Formats: sequence, structure tokens, C-alpha cells
Amino acid sequence: MKTPDARMFLGDRSTTANLLSQLLADVQRDELSAYWHPFGFFRVELGEDTDQMRHAIHVWPHHSNEGQGDNFSIHRHPWRLESFIISGSLTNTVYNVEMGSTTGRRVYLSEVKVQHGSSHLTETGEFGKVLDVTPTVQDAGTFYSLTEFDFHSTTVPPDSTTITLIRRSHPVAPHGVILANDGPEKVDFERRAVEPAVLMAHIEMIREKLRTLI
Repeated sequence: MKTPDARMFLGDRSTTANLLSQLLADVQRDELSAYWHPFGFFRVELGEDTDQMRHAIHVWPHHSNEGQGDNFSIHRHPWRLESFIISGSLTNTVYNVEMGSTTGRRVYLSEVKVQHGSSHLTETGEFGKVLDVTPTVQDAGTFYSLTEFDFHSTTVPPDSTTITLIRRSHPVAPHGVILANDGPEKVDFERRAVEPAVLMAHIEMIREKLRTLI
């Protein structure tokens, strides 16, 4: 999948290819582990490259009902992020948000405790008002990038599987931020392990798609 976006995303980073090769080796040894993310995909950690950018594979299985729901889908990461679509498609929607508004969506701070396999949202009493919305359909072979200031949401077609390769920086902000129409003061989500049968069912697809990148 040597599209212009693929060449731009991967560049000359041999470390990225090494990480993908290591993942392929782990797949062949059945040493993969993955967990469900609140946004409906499961995540496979790859590791860190020489530029201290962390890599991961995200997989949205078709007809998956995982996640915490659309009410908490608009979010801002505490890091800079690039997402390359390996297979399938998604819609990346970017929101222009006025923070500190007296009306709008409720603002939650997001805290992830990876070692405990959980994430926690805490309502702040503040509001963020969405001023305008820009959706962009991203097909396989393209990528998008986000800064720590960008609010966005991601949706995928329910009847197909979408796979992305993620590259992100270390945190440059203290918290992620979620915007919700309504909700309790605190929201907890258990990041449980992906069932072996579900993971194994997607391994061949992951292997096949990764081979097109290295």
C-alpha cells in the first residue's frame, strides 16, 4: 500500500518498519495481547521508536458493540497523534469548540490507569460550545494528524472492519478532555482484555495488511 500518504506517514523511519516486523513475529508466535478501548476499538501496543513516538494498532471489528457510547465520543487527546488507515475506512470529524462557555456540552477530564486496565472521566462543571463541525472520510492508504488542541470524534461503518496504525507523542497536556451532552459526575470504563477468539479471528487480517507496509 505504497500510496503518497503511506510514504509520507512512514517516511524513512526504519524503526517503524522494525516495530511492524516485531508485531508480525509476535503474531506468528501467538504472543499478541490487546484490550478494548472506550471508543469501540481494540488496541494492540507496538512500542516506541527512536523519536520517542509510541505506536499501536487499532481494530474496529464489524458489528462491534464495545465502547462507552456516542455521548462521550467528542474528545481531545493530551498528545499529538497521527493515524494511518490500513484497512477499511473511517470518518474523522474535527470540532471547533469554545471552551469556558456558559452553555453547550459538559466538560470531562479523562484519566487512564493502564496498569489497572481502566479509564475514568470526571465532570468539571464547565462547558464547551461546539461552533462548527468538519467531517472527513478517510479511506485505506490515507492518514490524518491531530494536535493536543484538536477536538475530534471517529466513526466507522458498522458492516466492515477498520484497522489503523497510530503514532503518538508522549503526553504534552495533563489530561485528555471529553465533551458530553449529559452524564453523571464520574464515568468509569474497564479496559478489559480482548477475548482470544476475537483476537485470533483478526490476526490474519492484521498480518496481511501489515505486510503491505514493510
